[in-house]
Amino acid sequence: MFSSGTNELISGEKLGISVVIPTYNRKDLLEKTLQSLSQQSLDKSRFEIIVIDDGSSDGTDLLVKSFQPKIPVLYFFQEDLGFRVAQARNIGIKAAKFSVILFIDSGVIVSPYLLQKHLELHHMEPKLVVIGLSHGVNEYDLEHADEMEEIIKNNTLENALLTLEKLPHLWDCRTEFLKSIQYQLNKTTIPWILFWTSHISVSATEVKALEGFDEWFQSWGGEDVELGLRLYQAGCNYKVFPGVESIHYPHPRDGLKNRNDSKSNVKYIHQKHQIKPTESLLTMNWEELVQLY
Repeated sequence: MFSSGTNELISGEKLGISVVIPTYNRKDLLEKTLQSLSQQSLDKSRFEIIVIDDGSSDGTDLLVKSFQPKIPVLYFFQEDLGFRVAQARNIGIKAAKFSVILFIDSGVIVSPYLLQKHLELHHMEPKLVVIGLSHGVNEYDLEHADEMEEIIKNNTLENALLTLEKLPHLWDCRTEFLKSIQYQLNKTTIPWILFWTSHISVSATEVKALEGFDEWFQSWGGEDVELGLRLYQAGCNYKVFPGVESIHYPHPRDGLKNRNDSKSNVKYIHQKHQIKPTESLLTMNWEELVQLY
């Protein structure tokens, strides 16, 4: 078990975990996330939460302020100039003081042991990327939102996780592929295609060296995968977080718009990198791509 009593540094960053959460007018979802983060087993001196508000007008600032007496949470605000999640996350990366950065989304509810386990994985291995799964994650749509919401509302978090484990149609949509390769990401040459920031941790040193996310992205989709590709090219090792200890709370989304935005963003990714997998991504989805590479 990781000791919480030391103060050693890793490449200039204090040993611990910085949780980066971008948000925009999702106060109710963010509250669920912050509430779960307030119940972590990891000592509060070993983590911080960085909320970057992309121009909300729903009282997100007051919500974050209400949590500050309970947990170490920082709040940054940027003017609403459209979809700027890449820039928002970069603000969090620059502010992070700990050796590991965990990216999660508003509405991701985490178990009390999540931060502890991420930190232990990184403590054992440098240059690590840890892909975490969350029940309810779907690339575009969530057709079973009502069912999932009922399970979450009518159970403790522990019981909800146990219940969802028995319902494959509510699993993270990447689960079946990962099961097929025994969760060993060295069995695919493109693990970065699964780098989705709904729940993922990285070495702070590595992501800062790459200057974070590409701020060209100003519409939904691709900014996380593109950073994942650069981390892979920089020699980072990819692992899957053992077990599922988080739930992505269902919320409305525009699946058609997200698909269209994603297509234009994929074109940019290929123009930037000019490698065979990014060319294939122009005409294939990620499920087809992982079978090819």
